[in-house]
Amino acid sequence: MKSMYDPKGGKQMVASAKKDGGVNHSCNDETTISARQADPHSHALVLDPFVGRVAYVPDLGFRGRSTLRLVQSISTIPSAFPTTMNTCGRICVHKSGRFVIVSNRGHQSITVFKVKTKGSKRGELQNVGCYHTRGETPRHFQFDHSGQYLLVANQDTDSITVFNFNLSNGELKYSGNEYRVPSPNFVCCCPTHQEDDTIQSSSEILSESMVVSSSAVDAYDGSSCSDSEDSTVPVHRGQSSEQSLKEELAQAKLEIEALKKLLAEKV
Repeated sequence: MKSMYDPKGGKQMVASAKKDGGVNHSCNDETTISARQADPHSHALVLDPFVGRVAYVPDLGFRGRSTLRLVQSISTIPSAFPTTMNTCGRICVHKSGRFVIVSNRGHQSITVFKVKTKGSKRGELQNVGCYHTRGETPRHFQFDHSGQYLLVANQDTDSITVFNFNLSNGELKYSGNEYRVPSPNFVCCCPTHQEDDTIQSSSEILSESMVVSSSAVDAYDGSSCSDSEDSTVPVHRGQSSEQSLKEELAQAKLEIEALKKLLAEKV
């Protein structure tokens, strides 16, 4: 269960106005955006999903005084790569709470950190690896709902690449799947379980309808009118019963065709 820790006790949090100049992050007009992008700043902030008291912030050169207590500062790129040629894009905590993932625009990579869960350094990060995104400017990325696949939006190379995510050690591996998308800057994974359930139910109904219609044909065309152990529909004697059976068979065929069309649309 995720933590419900709230340091404000349910009160609304609003950024205070700047008294001595600078950028007021409560505003989002063009002037504010321009000023914010011109100066070093914290690009994002995410809380760990379990303790709720550890904040992870991709720092774009911020040198001011923070109201948060600094626990750790760790680089997202190799030491040999110039920091002036890279900025962080997005940061997120894996749904397991065990990994923190950051994108590097410039180094063109995704860096994975493992969260320490024991001892005095609980909540601190340990570098797992840095993985090239097979594109330029990884503006955004997103895990699928299983947490086993990472989709990366490479904004300046018009592509989305898919990586396999190892839930055990946090390593990324290119899946071989890449999609051409004009300047992608956001990835959203929409749940499709309702649609899958609909397709599955339709498939089951189609299968059952085929069994019933097949049994009906066997019963109608057979020389015997008695029920058999394998029959799935009751077989009645008499001319009226035969006419009723023909009508049921015709209706079953119509339902099968309708279900085939529904399945084709879903796929």
